[in-house]
Amino acid sequence: MYQQNYGHGYKPFKERGGCLTIWLVLLTLGAVMGFFGNLTTSTEEMDFLQMFIPALPPWYLPVSVVMALLNLVFLVGFWTWKRWGVYGYFALVLVNVILSLVLGFGVLIAVLSIGLGPLITYILIMNIWDNFE
Repeated sequence: MYQQNYGHGYKPFKERGGCLTIWLVLLTLGAVMGFFGNLTTSTEEMDFLQMFIPALPPWYLPVSVVMALLNLVFLVGFWTWKRWGVYGYFALVLVNVILSLVLGFGVLIAVLSIGLGPLITYILIMNIWDNFE
């Protein structure tokens, strides 16, 4: 199937599929909630977190905000069929693993953070990778 590409003739229509669309909606909702949740975190909430994670450094919150914003940017790329969006998503997963280990969350949390989400993403895009530009 083809769609009109005004001024450039026709280009192939890229079908995302229902499962990938639902997955991207869930990732996007999580990214938006993560961004605004991190952005609006108060000092009292950070103090509460430090009760459970004493080694939580002062740079944790700004880094979390930047990572959440980057996640949104990469998801826009993902939605618009850009490979850089997919690469960015997987790169943030690796950064998250490294941060989990640096912050002392343990190997189990680090492994779980790279487990299901990236695996689902990979399974959903492996057959349509050629659609990404």
